[in-house]
Amino acid sequence: MMPGPAGEHLYALTSTDRPFRVLVEEMGEGAATFSEQGTILYANQRFADLVAHERDLLPGQALIDLVPSGDTAVWAELFAAAPGTTAREELTLVGPDGSSTPVLPL
Repeated sequence: MMPGPAGEHLYALTSTDRPFRVLVEEMGEGAATFSEQGTILYANQRFADLVAHERDLLPGQALIDLVPSGDTAVWAELFAAAPGTTAREELTLVGPDGSSTPVLPL
């Protein structure tokens, strides 16, 4: 949002982020971005397939809802990592059908 004389205007960086979006959409890996609280902000189709969810329903959902109770401590460690650091722990994600998928978040 940028302020202007007639109020705020929303600008999208379609020209600069388009190559990145195409890459993320076409790669064979699941990819998602999360808020600091663990809310899913974006997920590519491969991520949605891995967790057996409709892609359009993932944004706004809490990642913790996809984590079995035995992995909640791992989830907490990953999200407690300081900004700018990398935390690596294997985590299991569970789909609505009960299927589980081990993932290595980066």
